Amino acid sequence: MAPTEITHPIRDCHVVAVPYPGRGHVNAMMNLCKLLTNSKPNLRITFVVTEEWLGLIGSEEKPPSIRFETIPNVVPSELARAADMVTFMGATQTKMAEPFERLLDRLQAPADIIIADTFLNWAVEVGNRRNIPVASLWPMPATVFSVFYHFDLLVRNGDHPFDVSAFNIDNTFPTVTDYDARVNAHVVERGEERLDYIPGIPSIRLVDIPSIAYIKDQGLIRVTLQNFPYVSKAQYLLITSVYELEPQVIEALKQEFSFPIYAFGPAIPYSNLEKATSLSTNIQNDLYFEWLNSQPPSSVLYIAFGSFLSVSSAQMDEIAAGLHKSGVRFLWVARGEAERLQEKCGNAGKVVPWCEQLKVLSHNSIGGFWTHCGWNSTIESIFSGVPLIAFPLSLDQTTTRKLIVEDWKIGCDGKRGVGPDGMLRSEEISKLVKKFMDFESIERKEMMRMVKKLQNETLKSISDGGLSKANFNSFLDDITSFNMQQVLYKYEVEQGEERVNYISGIPSICLVNIPSIAYTKDQGLLHLTRQLPKCIKGTISIVYFYLESEHQVIEALKHEFSFPIHNLGPTMPYFNLEKASSFSTNIQTDDRYFEWLNSQPSSSTSSAQMDDTADGLHESGVRFLWVARRGAERLQEKCGDARKVVR
Repeated sequence: MAPTEITHPIRDCHVVAVPYPGRGHVNAMMNLCKLLTNSKPNLRITFVVTEEWLGLIGSEEKPPSIRFETIPNVVPSELARAADMVTFMGATQTKMAEPFERLLDRLQAPADIIIADTFLNWAVEVGNRRNIPVASLWPMPATVFSVFYHFDLLVRNGDHPFDVSAFNIDNTFPTVTDYDARVNAHVVERGEERLDYIPGIPSIRLVDIPSIAYIKDQGLIRVTLQNFPYVSKAQYLLITSVYELEPQVIEALKQEFSFPIYAFGPAIPYSNLEKATSLSTNIQNDLYFEWLNSQPPSSVLYIAFGSFLSVSSAQMDEIAAGLHKSGVRFLWVARGEAERLQEKCGNAGKVVPWCEQLKVLSHNSIGGFWTHCGWNSTIESIFSGVPLIAFPLSLDQTTTRKLIVEDWKIGCDGKRGVGPDGMLRSEEISKLVKKFMDFESIERKEMMRMVKKLQNETLKSISDGGLSKANFNSFLDDITSFNMQQVLYKYEVEQGEERVNYISGIPSICLVNIPSIAYTKDQGLLHLTRQLPKCIKGTISIVYFYLESEHQVIEALKHEFSFPIHNLGPTMPYFNLEKASSFSTNIQTDDRYFEWLNSQPSSSTSSAQMDDTADGLHESGVRFLWVARRGAERLQEKCGDARKVVR
C-alpha cells in the first residue's frame, strides 16, 4: 500500500488545568485558560475541579473548548476552609493526586501538558512519572514567591521564627480583629526591621513577610514551604504578574531555574470587557450600575474584602459608621450583610452582596478601591488605573500591601490607624476615606500619577510587542509544539512511512526521516529544540552549509527571515589536502594505517558498524579499515590480519 500523505497535524493540543481549590486560585487558572483559547481556539482544555467547585463555577460563562472534569470532594469544604487552613492545605497535598491520576487515565485524549497551581506539588511528580510536561502556575506576586522560595535565608539569618509567645494567637484563621490586627499591634518592635538578602527584593520589613510566618503554630508555614522544592522539577513557571511591576524579582528568579519563567499577567478577565467608554451603557440591567451611572466621575469609593477571609461584624459596623460620617460616595460589596449595613450607612452609597468587580473598577465614576490586597483585586485596580486603600487581612496580602504603598506608591496604608485592640474605629475611617478621596491633596495627586503610569505599562505589556504578550505567546508556542512531538512519536512507532508535505521547502518527507530528537520524550531535549527559533530571531545572519540538492529548502528559509542567509559549505578541511588525483601517492605519513591503505586497491575499503558485524566482515573477505573507539584489539582478532581495526 502506498504511504498516506498528511497535510495537517493529527489532533489538537490538549491542556489539563488543575487549580488549587480556592477562589483566587481558581479565577487565575480559568482566566489563563480563557486567554489560551482566545488565542488558539482549537486548543482543548480540561479544567479539573472538585465536585463542590463544579457546583460553584459550573454555570459561569466559558468558551466551548474548555470543559470541566471533576474529582471527588477529597478536601474539606470551601465554606470551612478558613477555619482550619493547615488541615485544608494538607488535604490538597495528600488527597488529590490519586483521583487526579484516575481522571487522566479515563480522558479520551491524552494530556499534552498539565498546568497546575504551585501549591499542588504532587502534579509535578505525576507529570514527570507519565512523561507529561508540567507548568507551575503562581497566582500571586513574584515577590511573594521569592520570599517563600528563599525562606531558608530568614532561618539562617535568625529572622524566623519570630518570638510570638506574647501574641496569644490560636491556630485558626478567623477574622482580621482576632488575628492579623493583633499581630501588627505586637510585632512593631521587630516588625520594622528590614531584610536585604532575599534575591530580587532590595528591602522588606519583617512585618511585610506573609503573615503566616507569625502564627504561633508553625504548621501552616511548614505545609506551605513544602511546595517550593517541587517547582524546580517542573518544565515552566508561570507568574500572573506583569514584568514591569516586578522586574528585579523576576530577573532574580530567572537565575534560579534552568527552564522558562513567563510573567504573562495580568490573569484577569480583561478580554471580556467592552471598551471603557461603553461600559456604562452596556450593563443597564444591574441596579448598582444604574446608580454608578448617576455619580460624578471618580467620586465613588469601591470597597471589597474578598471571598475567603472575613472581617468581623464589629469591624464592619465601624466601617459603616465611618463611611456615614465621611459623606463619601461608596459602593460596598458585603456578602451576607448587605441589607443590615445599608441601613447603617445611609444614602451616600450602595451596599451589595456581589458585583462584577473588574467592570465596576473600569467604570468612570470609581475613584478609589478599599481592598484586602488580594492579588487579583490589586492587579485589576492597576489595570483600571484606580488607587487603593490597602487593608490586608492575612497570608500574602501583607506583602502585597508593601508593594502597593512602598514600592509602587499607588495607595495608602489602611491599617495605620488600627488600635491596640486590632480595630480601626469609625473616626479614623472617616478621616482616612475623606483624605484618600480629596483630589486636591498632594498625596492623592501623586497616587493618581503613579497608578496611571502603572496602568499604561500594564496595557502596553499585554499589547502586541509587550512583554506579557510576548511571554504568553512563547508559552503558547511551546505547548502547541508538544502536540507535534506526540504526533511524531506516535507515527515513528506505528506508521513511520507516513509522509508529510507541510514543511516549508520540503515537498515530501517520511515521518521516520524527521530528526530522531523529535521522537524523544525527554522534556529537556524537547525544550532545547523548541528554543532554536527564538535564538535565530536574535541573529544578524545565518550561515548554512548545504549541497546544491538543498536549493529548494534554502530558498524557502530565505523567505522566513529578514536578514541574509549565506551558503558557504562544505565546511571540511579540504584546503589541507593535495589535489584529489594525487591523494594516494602524495600523502606521506608514518601512521601504520596509511601505509596499509597505500597497499590496497583503489576503493576497496569499506566501513561498518561495531562488533555485531565483525564476523560477517571476516567471512566476506572484503578489505576494510575500521575505526572502533572501543574494543579495537578484540575486533582485530575477530577480523584477522588482512584487515585493520584502529582506535
